[in-house]
Amino acid sequence: MQNIRCQKGFLMVDILVAIVIISVAIVAIGGLFIQVNKSATTSADYTFAANLAQRQFELLKKKYTANEWAGLDLSKDIPWQGDEKDRTNSAVTFNVTTHASEYTPKDSTDVAENLIELTVTVSWTKQNKSHIIPFTTLFSKK
Repeated sequence: MQNIRCQKGFLMVDILVAIVIISVAIVAIGGLFIQVNKSATTSADYTFAANLAQRQFELLKKKYTANEWAGLDLSKDIPWQGDEKDRTNSAVTFNVTTHASEYTPKDSTDVAENLIELTVTVSWTKQNKSHIIPFTTLFSKK
């Protein structure tokens, strides 16, 4: 008869410890995938908002000449210039507001004059969280 102490192999406890370690690692990796997916979705929304603002700037640049900017009523917001369907991405509707104002030089070294400061604000709500991003550029009135 063979002595039990001479037998080689794994105990049930060794196998259970290995399963627990592997399970913890798999859960951590799963949580990482969930966080990466959320970050990718948020990045896609911010990129879409930036593209909307850029499109609004381009449409306004194309629509108004320098002389029209000079005669524009700056007290009113400028509506979205594109198609309404362009403001929707993956069941989220983005709101675009545009405000134009006379550019005010920041200090005495700023020699820019005859400029319109355009601020396009893109906002949206997703999963009960509001996001607002302003984009600003300058257009010439000359």
